[in-house]
Amino acid sequence: MLTSNAVRERESLVLEEPLERLLLTPARMAGIELPIIGVSVRPREPMVLMNGDRPWYFSSYVDDPTAREFGGFIPVPEVYHRRLVALVDAGVFADEVWIAHELPPGWREGSELPRLVPSDVRPSTVYVDGHRQAVQVFRRSGSAVASGLAGLRRMARELDPIVIAGVVDPSGQYVAWVELARWTW
Repeated sequence: MLTSNAVRERESLVLEEPLERLLLTPARMAGIELPIIGVSVRPREPMVLMNGDRPWYFSSYVDDPTAREFGGFIPVPEVYHRRLVALVDAGVFADEVWIAHELPPGWREGSELPRLVPSDVRPSTVYVDGHRQAVQVFRRSGSAVASGLAGLRRMARELDPIVIAGVVDPSGQYVAWVELARWTW
């Protein structure tokens, strides 16, 4: 997904100002530093990418499989929901919002996607209207889920999602990405 160094450097310069203005500065106003991921060719459809021996499923929030499973809402632990609300309230705006889901070891492209959210997660009634989508907070066993990415060796029921956002260059071909949130179920 990431492009060659020369293209990345050129696009980084083009995307530096909108990245700072639309994502990084408003996030800092909320007291949140967003890690910069890099520049890639603008994705057009869901894809599976390998990170070492681990497959990751990437899709736009519109195509996110957890949204289909949860009636059009993307499950987000409460602590990260508050973070996303703070970012929206601070004026963070992204052209693209994608979600990466870690898939279990041994998963093969063409296979059915596994359940990406533990079965004991149940909905709460908190909503946020961010990037023209609604995000619903989910609670697990009655208490908020609050944990960070704890490594890649997880049981299948504890797959790690990452929410990324990006700004698109004027040509519409490249995106500069930042990480909005990540957690382990």
